[in-house]
Amino acid sequence: MAGVKIDPRHFGCVYNSACCFYYDGKYRNARKWFELALKLKPHSQDALVGKTICCLKLGRHDEAHGTMQKLS
Repeated sequence: MAGVKIDPRHFGCVYNSACCFYYDGKYRNARKWFELALKLKPHSQDALVGKTICCLKLGRHDEAHGTMQKLS
């Protein structure tokens, strides 16, 4: 997360922060960070998949479906 403090617009740092929250089981925080990553790089397949999985884990099925549709 130190990289985000240095450059909050660095996609890799934001995406990796999302992944850290995901692997810790903090899906709500991970979802927020995946959303930030998608603001920086809207067509990132990895960030879209990460957000979709977090939404499913949080029971947000409609949001997961909407995010998944952006993958194609």
